[in-house]
Amino acid sequence: MATPRDLEFYNGEHWVINFQLNDGDDTDLDLTSSTVAWKLNSNAGAAVMTRTIGDGITLTDPTTGLCSLIVTPTHQTNAGIAANTVYVWSITATLPTGLVTVQADGSLHVKPALV
Repeated sequence: MATPRDLEFYNGEHWVINFQLNDGDDTDLDLTSSTVAWKLNSNAGAAVMTRTIGDGITLTDPTTGLCSLIVTPTHQTNAGIAANTVYVWSITATLPTGLVTVQADGSLHVKPALV
């Protein structure tokens, strides 16, 4: 079951999100040889951006399910991210066994840049 988590970031700044991925019993997932993907969609469901391991996602400690996502201003510009917009996101892990699990999801509100 995905953990709901709503986010807010400023447009044009680095977005950093840390995740602890685990199974349904709260046991840390071993992400060794796994695929992790973070997806951002419009409220209508259209794909806006995907980040994966090596392309925005870093496995901080694969054996304990720790990973980090960084979305740069360039990523935002290339994806056409707009201020004052609410998007929908999710992070999934695909384990070496083929099991796909949605770990967390929620809304992401992009606020106007401060400068």
